[in-house]
Amino acid sequence: MNLDYREKNANKNMEQELSFGVKLLNGFLKFMIACLIGILVAIPIALILDWLGIID
Repeated sequence: MNLDYREKNANKNMEQELSFGVKLLNGFLKFMIACLIGILVAIPIALILDWLGIID
């Protein structure tokens, strides 16, 4: 049980030790992943709208 407590505290300390640059990079990467997912979702939607004749 004592080991579990140490591991939980180690994880908390690791999260607190992230520098501003690492947090900035993580935020940027999350934004880029959201953009890529948006593009991947937009392609089939555009194909369906084209097939239905809504967009020419």
